[in-house]
Amino acid sequence: MKLFEFRKENRRLFLKLFGIKLNFVLPFGGNNKIIIIDKKGKEHRVPFIFGIKTHFHGSNAILKVHSPMPRFIKCDFTFDDESVIEIGSSDDYIREMEVMTEAKGSQLIIGKNFGLKDGYFLFHKKENNKIEIGDNTKARFLTVRTCDGHKIRDLNTNEIINPDGDIKIGNNVWLTGFNTILKNVIIPDYTIVANHAVVTKAFTEPYTVIGGLPAKVVKRGVKWEF
Repeated sequence: MKLFEFRKENRRLFLKLFGIKLNFVLPFGGNNKIIIIDKKGKEHRVPFIFGIKTHFHGSNAILKVHSPMPRFIKCDFTFDDESVIEIGSSDDYIREMEVMTEAKGSQLIIGKNFGLKDGYFLFHKKENNKIEIGDNTKARFLTVRTCDGHKIRDLNTNEIINPDGDIKIGNNVWLTGFNTILKNVIIPDYTIVANHAVVTKAFTEPYTVIGGLPAKVVKRGVKWEF
């Protein structure tokens, strides 16, 4: 019986000491970048962006923010290997936004004029998942998850029956408050998502109100002003 064992795999450190197993995520990586893109499209590498705490737990991750930058307040972004967070220009606030990328190649791409008060974005174990948010989208008390958090397997086949999936939120979407957006969701342009709605599937029709748990179309032929 080994009293001591050491191994390192994919930025994780595994130790076994006198029968006690320890598992650490290594808090460092290489070639991670924070970039501000000016109005002419030129990239400027910077050490930090005011209002955002960044945690790089891997290598080759990128944070890009376009100028004029949103006003960030108490935001916290965690990056896995090769993860990308890109946020478009805005004169609005982005407050208390937390992003957790726990898989290689996760992408959060946000368009222009995004406004947010209190949001949580989670990428889990599946690599290369993407959350895309279009221009002029506003949200408050928002949860967006590409995963359920835990795998569910069929007892007979051992097949995973709840795989992670991408999410796409269109242009001019109003997420009115306390909304949850789950894997494989598509929200079309000019959609209003009612308070406390949980969106679990893809929608195709713009200019609607969706609401409920799970969300469904409750009104058609409407347009909100921003």
